[in-house]
Amino acid sequence: MNYADLDADKLRELLAERDTSVEKLTANNKTLTDDLHAKRAKLTEFETEAETRKREADEAEAARLAQEKDFEGLQAKMQEKIDEADGRAFEAQARLEDVLVRAELDQHLEKAGIAPELREGARALIQSQNILEVGEDNSVKIGESALGDYITEWSKSDAGKAYVPEGSSGGGAGGESTADGSGNASPKPTAGDMGGDRGERTQAIATMFSDLPAN
Repeated sequence: MNYADLDADKLRELLAERDTSVEKLTANNKTLTDDLHAKRAKLTEFETEAETRKREADEAEAARLAQEKDFEGLQAKMQEKIDEADGRAFEAQARLEDVLVRAELDQHLEKAGIAPELREGARALIQSQNILEVGEDNSVKIGESALGDYITEWSKSDAGKAYVPEGSSGGGAGGESTADGSGNASPKPTAGDMGGDRGERTQAIATMFSDLPAN
């Protein structure tokens, strides 16, 4: 277009249209710029929030790991104390059972007529040849036989007679010999009374080991 051929009014009209277009473009540009700034600010806000949440998550994880480590340490210490307590209880139980077995052996060896000066040897012999177990009711057994029954039969055998003074029949006050003539009477697993005062002896022995936990 040759602006030189246009009159003043047409030029003013064109200039006005141009100014209007520029104003619209400027307004649109400002709108776009403001929108861009708003979105950028929102993005920065999201990034900041994400960083904050990540930092909080990292701190929470670090705290959790620290608590887990502390718990594991505490658990290890508690387990150590439990193991120590179990060890002491086991040792106390073993000592109690040893004393109970000795007391039961002495009582039944006496009832069987074993000479006092020979009881220690007899006790050692019996313990070396058998496994003596203490039951839940604190009764002492050798295999399926009550200790009293076993010693009664043992005192009638050749091995047991060696510990019975001459003139004593063995097997207790009314000791009837039931040896079969071979010189080796075998203990028979029969039920028997271990003496009415065993409970009192057990209680007295337990008092000696007061550190033993109750079952």
